[in-house]
Amino acid sequence: MNRLFISCCGRKLEHSARAIDLYKSRQFNLAQRLLELGWEVTIISSKHGFLDANCIIEPYDQRMTANRSQEILLRGLRENISATKNYVFGGELYRRIIRELDPCVTELVGANRGNGDHYSALKQLSETSNKEQA
Repeated sequence: MNRLFISCCGRKLEHSARAIDLYKSRQFNLAQRLLELGWEVTIISSKHGFLDANCIIEPYDQRMTANRSQEILLRGLRENISATKNYVFGGELYRRIIRELDPCVTELVGANRGNGDHYSALKQLSETSNKEQA
């Protein structure tokens, strides 16, 4: 089983929705594809902590901080993630949470560490998974 941990983003719908649908960015379009391919998708929310992709939430405005990242890490997950192949997409404050929970996690970052470069790594994972499923 594969699992994507993905950071929340600032652009959101203006009404309650499934978490995977609430966040409006191109990386969430790729996360939706992976979910449809049978992946587990867990969102790391600056407000809510760990969210299942299908969890219904309301829009919010809260930025991730180093303190908040540490709080989420200390709460941890309610499940053991060692049985899944884990990938994480997001900024350093988000990635460090998952690194602590799974030292073998694959971080989806590009060589140049820019946002577009990170997106390319996630897109490549999505395309590879799509081909494997076909």
